Amino acid sequence: MDEKYLWPLVGVALGWALSFFTSVLKDRAERKQKLGLLVSKLLHVHAQVLMLQHVSENFKDNMESWEEYEPMRKRTTQRHFLEPESHVASLREAIDDVSGLYPVEARSLHNLIDMLLKNKSASFTAASKSREIYIRMLSIYEVGIDGAEKTLRSYVRRFARRHGLWTFVSVHRELQLRKSSQHDKNVKFVEKFSAEMFESIREMQRVQPTAQSSASAPVPSEATANPIRKTQ
Repeated sequence: MDEKYLWPLVGVALGWALSFFTSVLKDRAERKQKLGLLVSKLLHVHAQVLMLQHVSENFKDNMESWEEYEPMRKRTTQRHFLEPESHVASLREAIDDVSGLYPVEARSLHNLIDMLLKNKSASFTAASKSREIYIRMLSIYEVGIDGAEKTLRSYVRRFARRHGLWTFVSVHRELQLRKSSQHDKNVKFVEKFSAEMFESIREMQRVQPTAQSSASAPVPSEATANPIRKTQ
């Protein structure tokens, strides 16, 4: 083949190869970015689930009855679990971003988030009046939270492995620290958070009855407000 035809063909082939490898590298970088974002979001939710479990256990040690414990559990869950709402929305977006690559796992993660949101809104106030019924319902609730924690841990490791070896090693070490009850920093933080929440909720409970009694107090009529005028 004449060289004047060969070199243009070589140039075209090299250009195509360069374009192909550039595209491959770009797709790989985007994939790693999406996986890294999802791992970060899942780690955050996992930390909140563990915190909820530890704080709930600490509350149990300070409560005198289930009727006293339930408002504490409910208020803590509603104010500090899966908050802010924008984080839940961004987590769902991160799941959607990898759904094209892992459709089954993405669907399972959405189901898991749905279940956690239902647990967040769960209320056992009426059941707390019966010790037997409340313990049964609370046990089912806690089993669900425990199962969600284990599932989240599994998914975090799975997606971290796909992101890269270093990410997997870092995540594995982080999860081991989180589950270790001997980790002083974690224990002290949980105890401090529990104490602050306990005192804050107790203060709100003390204020609410006073406000309700003031609001429900009858407003004196003109005839009764001034007894001297009435006698006249």
